[in-house]
Amino acid sequence: MLSDKQMTAIDMIVAGRRLVDVEKDVEVSHSQLWKWRQDPAFEARLQDARAKYHEERRDRIWGLTDSAMDVVQETLKEGDPKTAMEVLRLLAAGLTDVRYVNAAPALPTPSETAALDVPKAYRCETCGKECKSAGGLATHRRGHEG
Repeated sequence: MLSDKQMTAIDMIVAGRRLVDVEKDVEVSHSQLWKWRQDPAFEARLQDARAKYHEERRDRIWGLTDSAMDVVQETLKEGDPKTAMEVLRLLAAGLTDVRYVNAAPALPTPSETAALDVPKAYRCETCGKECKSAGGLATHRRGHEG
């Protein structure tokens, strides 16, 4: 069962609020919101809310198409095909009935992430610190220049 704060956070995220604003308004830390986002129950509810929001927007667009098509038809009757085509071009993207699909990949298992670990290839000659990139090593070396 999700808390009221978690439900409020989900509503704010779905509404497009920045995560920093969600943290402030719900009065949770960045790390707490991150932990919630890792919780399967929270993530499932978030995905359901996104799907519902997407369907509501799609339904609103479909509701506008009849009146928009009437405008296009009138514009065509008035002899202004340029305006009619522009309106039709703008509406065409909303005329497709594409369902929301949760395309989030499954989290990798620890054995899968171990296979993805790349050894650090850049070592500081002064102190032996290992860095993942040449740029990281260059930044580190500047600290020795003191």
